[in-house]
Amino acid sequence: MTTETSPARGLRAAAARWWAPLRRTPRAAVHAAAGRRRHDIHARWREAVQEIGLSERIYLSGGVHRVEPRITRVVLGGPERFTIRLGAGQTFDDVAAVGARIARAFEVDRIRLTELADDLLEIELLTARSAPTAPVSRPAVVAAAA
Repeated sequence: MTTETSPARGLRAAAARWWAPLRRTPRAAVHAAAGRRRHDIHARWREAVQEIGLSERIYLSGGVHRVEPRITRVVLGGPERFTIRLGAGQTFDDVAAVGARIARAFEVDRIRLTELADDLLEIELLTARSAPTAPVSRPAVVAAAA
């Protein structure tokens, strides 16, 4: 009795052997740490939005759904920043009004909000050590954590 392997299984094994050395490099460790930090930013944003009240409940036939501003891009480094797409009916002023609470949720001294488009905002996480940066397009609002 002979055992046959499927082409997909053989391909998976070959790919695992090929990628194994790359997973142990210092660059892979940095890449993994950056992925964990991005995940942390997304998770904190989801929690903060629900606590602050920037998310809305929509009742549909399938149940209750939560609509919240969505992170579209995360830039790591100094200072960290991310871009959010606002939900329907939300404005720059809605987010600016709760800026201090967002700063507390991310455990930073303050945030800088920059409006990139009608529905896109960039949020910079600023600490006391962060050097001030100029806003990208429209005037920015800086909210300090209390």
